[in-house]
Amino acid sequence: MYNPTFYHQYDIVWINNPVTNEEETRRMRGDHYGIILSEDFQNATSGTCICCYLTSNLSHLDVKSNVLLQFYDCLRSPSVAKLITTVQLDNSCIDRKVGKLTEADAQRIRDGLMHVFSIG
Repeated sequence: MYNPTFYHQYDIVWINNPVTNEEETRRMRGDHYGIILSEDFQNATSGTCICCYLTSNLSHLDVKSNVLLQFYDCLRSPSVAKLITTVQLDNSCIDRKVGKLTEADAQRIRDGLMHVFSIG
């Protein structure tokens, strides 16, 4: 079924993370900003989105696939897209859209994903 209010690829969103601080996992815990990575058709028809989390911890730049973003008014501080931690989330976990990546940042995300998945 088509959902006319879906999120778009490269939207910056606030995620109500289903992984809580009490759980033992290597996944990011607690609510975070994130980026929608999946294509619009999937987002509109599947009820899920593939996302990566953002962190303000710049020490995560030591991983080649993590991407430093330009400054965005919707984010409180400089942010790093943690492409190594992509997750598939139910759309109900996404609270709201807060912004959209610039084309330059979207290209850096694509380049980082190519590195993560050894494409090209």
